[in-house]
Amino acid sequence: MNSKILAENRVREPIYQRSQTILKQKEDNINKLKKQIEEQKNQKDPPPTFQPNLVSKKPLQENNRIRSAKEFTSQVYAWQSRKQELLQKEQYETLTKEMEELTFKPKINKKSRELAEKVFFFYC
Repeated sequence: MNSKILAENRVREPIYQRSQTILKQKEDNINKLKKQIEEQKNQKDPPPTFQPNLVSKKPLQENNRIRSAKEFTSQVYAWQSRKQELLQKEQYETLTKEMEELTFKPKINKKSRELAEKVFFFYC
């Protein structure tokens, strides 16, 4: 019964004011926690103090010059030919490796050998 009397005699603020004060307290707490986290982070990993000197160098500018259409096409063709040579080299190497692994060596008789030689000399 005493609790009812105390509750009736207590002065209450309107709900919108109470909710505003609660929200403000929560915001303040969140801001405090963010500051604490930031301070801890700065203590663990301080911000970098090194600032690189970013100055473009002359050789880089020469490489980035504007090329004419002829220069560009000649460079593209040169690149394609180098690429084609590398591909042919790789194919040749793989074929030679495969041929080394082969163990089959056919044996042909004398008559078959003579026929093969005739055909070979005919076409060569």
